[in-house]
Amino acid sequence: MDGSGPFSCPICLEPLREPVTLPCGHNFCLACLGALWPHRGTGGAGGPGGAARCPLCQEPFPDGLQLRKNHTLSELLQLRQGSGPGSGRGPAAEPAAPSAPPSTSEPSAPCAPEPWPAGEEPVRCDACPEGAALPAALSCLSCLASFCPAHLGPHERSPALRGHRLVPPLRRLEESLCPRHLRPLERYCRAERVCLCEACGAQEHRGHELVPLEQERALQEAEQPKVLSAVEDRMDELGAGIAQSRRTVALIKSAAVAERDRVSRLFAEAAATLQGFQTEVLGFIEEGEALMLGRSQGDLRRQEEQRSRLSRARHNLSQVPEADSVSFLQELLALRLALEEGCGPGPGPPKELSFTKSSQAVRAVRDVLTVACTSQWEQLRGLGSDEDGLQKLGTEGGCPPK
Repeated sequence: MDGSGPFSCPICLEPLREPVTLPCGHNFCLACLGALWPHRGTGGAGGPGGAARCPLCQEPFPDGLQLRKNHTLSELLQLRQGSGPGSGRGPAAEPAAPSAPPSTSEPSAPCAPEPWPAGEEPVRCDACPEGAALPAALSCLSCLASFCPAHLGPHERSPALRGHRLVPPLRRLEESLCPRHLRPLERYCRAERVCLCEACGAQEHRGHELVPLEQERALQEAEQPKVLSAVEDRMDELGAGIAQSRRTVALIKSAAVAERDRVSRLFAEAAATLQGFQTEVLGFIEEGEALMLGRSQGDLRRQEEQRSRLSRARHNLSQVPEADSVSFLQELLALRLALEEGCGPGPGPPKELSFTKSSQAVRAVRDVLTVACTSQWEQLRGLGSDEDGLQKLGTEGGCPPK
């Protein structure tokens, strides 16, 4: 029978078997549609691969569409076959048994594709039986499925599928399509730094500089060493800043501990008269420590988080498959954005530690006792401009070793 006639399946080019009519009006074999979209089956057109589309006109299926046999068309096909040549010759028609050659198109023994790199799990064929899927040879951006060499037969034989875009196997096929137009992402907009389809380029991005994905990837790959070098430099800077912040935190803690000890010894000599004053001064030290630790530890946390984001973005970029240009551009952009966050050297140590003057005030109050408590407390609260606090603390032995 003519493979291009109205009673032939556009996929296998054979007479329709268990014909199914899609809402767009095109007819296909039920088994051919099942092989083309193995994860959707006959239960419905929806599934994890996104909305199914007619292989001939690309019209999307409605959600939840049930694929059922067209009984009227099936009866017409049976009548047509019964009235065909040789139908009334009885036993004479028996020599037509050598109809086995068409079985060569069945995917019972597909040939093995090229070997995948060692240690990398290959993309599996979506049309092979579950649990025995062979590595895919190509992925179809129109069918949103990957096929081994044997199951690529319909794309090679059928004129309806021959125009589909076949690319090296991709794991995330849905991400290679425009979510708005369901077309392959083939262009890169340099103005907005996004991948887009031809329809987006002709509408929202009209007038922007658009280049093919492969051309932009070649340009970005040339700049990748520079970006990675900048990332390494920034991570080194962050490492030095983190070390400095840790030393600052240790210094503040050590200074607070030492000052508390000195103040406690001095207040012990004043006994009951200075008990209330002692409580106020110790609280003042606690507040100063908490304030300065909050700032320094916040800076430390932000630097560690930025370093972690840079490390994670760099790792994601290194995991992008060679053939996945969309993921490469997206991950490299994410790395650039992470690199641009918080540029500049980390904060240095504080220039002043206001609470280190507590012991001086206590020494003065020790002789004045109750009469001087009120005036000395006001004086103590007004201190906080000692820029040499850290240096003086270091000379007194309070600075931890670096």
